[in-house]
Amino acid sequence: MLGGNAPQDFTRRTACAGSGLLLLSALAGPAAAAEATGLEKANGAMLADFFARWGAPEVDIPGLLSFLTEDCELRLAEDRPPLIGKAAVAQALEGFFANATRYKTTITDSFAKGGVVAHARDQSIFRDGKQTASLTRVSMFLIKDGKIKYWSNHPV
Repeated sequence: MLGGNAPQDFTRRTACAGSGLLLLSALAGPAAAAEATGLEKANGAMLADFFARWGAPEVDIPGLLSFLTEDCELRLAEDRPPLIGKAAVAQALEGFFANATRYKTTITDSFAKGGVVAHARDQSIFRDGKQTASLTRVSMFLIKDGKIKYWSNHPV
């Protein structure tokens, strides 16, 4: 979305443009990776907790929303417009978890640098206790003050 709020637009363009390079570097893996900082470990742990809650028998949508900033941006797919703000994400989450749908998530690879986290994950989708589909995604997150500000999904 161009216009309106130039600093926010610049941040989105920068995040989108940089996410591809970050994902490539994360998946390629440096020969000798630096030890993760406390912040990077905390961000990774927060995301692991966030996704673990997607598979809970009773999903707590307000609890999931507590992991997001008020002005969060979620890009579910590269060819869809982003969901902006908690209200838009809340509406999407209600649809995701309708009809007893749950998502068992396994994070298979992760890379963090400062407030940016990239991870690969497998998700098994269950409806009424039966697996109906599975997905593999690579996602990029921007974490601000311990909360998800930006999240983009990319198919593998």
